[in-house]
Amino acid sequence: MDEAKRLFCAISFDPATVGRILAAQARLRPCLRKARPTAPGNVHLTLEFIGGCDRDQEARATEALAESCAETAPFSLARGELGHFPKRGGCVVWQGVAHDEGYERLCAFQLRLKRHLEAHGFDLPDNAFAPHITLFRGAVLLPPRTEASLPSVLSEADARLPGWRQEVTSAALIWSHRAGQPEALVYEPTARFGLRGPAR
Repeated sequence: MDEAKRLFCAISFDPATVGRILAAQARLRPCLRKARPTAPGNVHLTLEFIGGCDRDQEARATEALAESCAETAPFSLARGELGHFPKRGGCVVWQGVAHDEGYERLCAFQLRLKRHLEAHGFDLPDNAFAPHITLFRGAVLLPPRTEASLPSVLSEADARLPGWRQEVTSAALIWSHRAGQPEALVYEPTARFGLRGPAR
């Protein structure tokens, strides 16, 4: 039996944009008692999490992504506000994307991808798409601040961060694994396709 690969589809960013995204980490880190920062090489925006896949499922996921990219024209994303998801043991802190035309086209691309994956036999949860770029996991503020203070901390940091805008021209199927190192999570692309749909 093939060893299952933990797979997801995602958009990545160029080095200059990654640097601007990670400026938020540098701005927030002094406010946090503990947190697990996203490594620079792992910065991404998840389109759809698939989960454990054998070789046949990986091939079908690859085909679904290729079909979706062939029907999607390039679009641009810009920096949005900072936010967080409450979690036991610490919050997930993230950077969103601006709610402009690029956001609408991103959401359309994600929905198209989800439908292609389902057509290829994947049973995906019916969750609302919440596009974000994870900056920290397990984030806990320094005392005396508590989780209730986090929105104001994020708002203060957000006002001082550089803006960015990037053209999205491709998407990838990514394998999430440890590469033999328990503490080093690696996001390794197994396939990447250019966006080749008709211009809008």
